[in-house]
Amino acid sequence: MRLTRNAHRLLLIPLALLLFALPIVLGGCSDDSTTPENTETAPELPDPAKLEFDLSFFDDAKVAHGASPDEVAFDTASQLHFFNAGLRVIFIRGITQIMLTPPVAAFGLAWNSLPTLQEDNSWIWVYTHVYGGDELQVRLRGLKVEEGAEWQMRVSSTATDPPLDNQLWFSGTTQDAGATGDWTFHGLLMDDYPEVGQLAWGTDTAGEYLSYTVLHGVETGNTLAYHRDVPDHSIDYNDAQDVNQWFIRWNVTAGTGSLMVPNYNGGEEACWDGDQNDTDCE
Repeated sequence: MRLTRNAHRLLLIPLALLLFALPIVLGGCSDDSTTPENTETAPELPDPAKLEFDLSFFDDAKVAHGASPDEVAFDTASQLHFFNAGLRVIFIRGITQIMLTPPVAAFGLAWNSLPTLQEDNSWIWVYTHVYGGDELQVRLRGLKVEEGAEWQMRVSSTATDPPLDNQLWFSGTTQDAGATGDWTFHGLLMDDYPEVGQLAWGTDTAGEYLSYTVLHGVETGNTLAYHRDVPDHSIDYNDAQDVNQWFIRWNVTAGTGSLMVPNYNGGEEACWDGDQNDTDCE
């Protein structure tokens, strides 16, 4: 897939319409941090795996029923709740792959590149990222600060429409050796390069989390969040305008789970048991 204006306009598709679809972005930075004295080593890169949802449960559950991971093998007579959750997960996976793959793949290449120390004590990784036929020249900047590190990724390309010249793709901060962070992503090929969303990750009382908040358009303030506290996982969607909360929850050990969305089961929570059969919610 080439990076075009149409591809980046996917970031503005209403989340409610997509039923948890995640327009993925990266970015967020601080202006009032101070530089620590020890800058002999580059700041630690965040793990790209923290920027991905783990939805493998729905593949494993289908395999347990004799299907390949690419097949939808549900007994819709007794597994309607799991079937409906699975359909939404399939769609979530597709959208996240479309929107996450370009920035996360570009960022991940920094792990295989050597940075150089700059006069301002920042570190610069410079490399080429090829995606879908587009060649991007990437400049990733990291600066150690007392709280952790500040980041910027800028890209240049003559293959995109329009061409990019050292354009800011995302900026942000990380703490705890990259285990916590919040980044703001810009509409790379949108007019005036607006901030379109904020991605945040870390750990809270519900476990590890990855959340995305819309910053542009009619759905500003809406949030999609993934939590993982093995064996429990969840996806939650909060509509800032309608004060609605939707979720899908599952336990990878027990095989149980539930979903609650406004357009299914009368908006009430719908549960499945360890064999993914419909059951009453306790």
